[in-house]
Amino acid sequence: MAREIANLTGDQRRHTFDSDIVFPPALDLFVDGPNDVLSMEKLTYAIFPFLVGSKLKIKVFDDGNSNQLLLVSCAQQDENIFRFLIRINGVVTNSMVNRDLELSCLLALFKLRGTPEVYCTFNNGICYSFVNGISMVTSDLFHEEYKWLICDELAHFHSLPMYDVLSRSVTIRAHSKGCRMYDDLVAFQRLRDWIGNLPDHMADAQRNDEYHSIFPTAEYLLREAKFLEDALSDAISPVVFCHNDILASNIILSEDKDKVTFIDYEFCGFNHAAFEIGNHFCEYAGIEPVDYTNYPSLTFQREWIAYYLKRIRYYRKQSRNSSHSPSWEISGNHHSINGDCACPKSEEVERWLKEVNYFALVAHLTWGVWAAIRASNGPQDFDFLALAFARIQEYERIKPLIVSQFSG
Repeated sequence: MAREIANLTGDQRRHTFDSDIVFPPALDLFVDGPNDVLSMEKLTYAIFPFLVGSKLKIKVFDDGNSNQLLLVSCAQQDENIFRFLIRINGVVTNSMVNRDLELSCLLALFKLRGTPEVYCTFNNGICYSFVNGISMVTSDLFHEEYKWLICDELAHFHSLPMYDVLSRSVTIRAHSKGCRMYDDLVAFQRLRDWIGNLPDHMADAQRNDEYHSIFPTAEYLLREAKFLEDALSDAISPVVFCHNDILASNIILSEDKDKVTFIDYEFCGFNHAAFEIGNHFCEYAGIEPVDYTNYPSLTFQREWIAYYLKRIRYYRKQSRNSSHSPSWEISGNHHSINGDCACPKSEEVERWLKEVNYFALVAHLTWGVWAAIRASNGPQDFDFLALAFARIQEYERIKPLIVSQFSG
């Protein structure tokens, strides 16, 4: 079956609203973990005929908390090593991620940036290109040079004309599933959806008692979400296409250490730019262990935001001079960013600072709920319930501080 699909003509494989985007083959097979070599060989030989007969070398990445990611390496006839990634989707994450929408976003990004390249999908995962480099760790986020590389790359990412491309290329299946990609911003819609999926109990009795005694009720979480949504109703940061999960392990540093690339676009979608930044700042605390004393100081944030605004102006200007409109123009709630002034004014930075920190509260609620849902999937190597408690407790600790700090 895999070979039959891989041998389809380009016209047969195309399933798109935009003739410039070709959807990859969808293989009718399952990959049952890193030991399922037979299925991985079928996938590899179907998509890459030049590798037929090559022995696969499998490396399991252990820094992901959602899915199983495998690096496949094969020696070619010229002895060069060909590498690609196979991602096996987690059972729980499938209920939290629109896979059709994710695929459309990956294809749009490839059209605009040439990476990542999706080679195929299969029944429980996806196969795509490998990005050479070094996966960052939390301490790298503070590095004096790396933090500016990340800031610059985020400004560039937010300037991509994704709405224009996606509006013509979202798959029919994504539409049939009630895709709200363009109608609702991801942040609050996703938070409410996930709150609705909170588990009633944990599989382990002791953990179940902890869950019910520590984790807040859905009613409380919905009230807090409404409070934050109201507080951010007049947000000035523009709506852009966001990654929505820029933690250290989703940032690849080039081997020359002069460029960064974001990976893992499962949670991407349109949001206020300030959400992306606030969410990223939360990740300075790490995951295992979590240390919220590492949350960036206001001085750090001001410098970071000012540089971001300077760089986004540069990329916006480039976009206006190209054939594409910048993604900043997609929303009816579009706000200007201090015109074309090269340097942001202090009042503008302060307004962004407020939004970034309020959106950091949204991020705490969102990932706290996400972790609680993940924890309901029985015994796992990672303690998701502890992460859920940590995010909610930090939310409750800093909410009054942020409200007081930015009450003016």
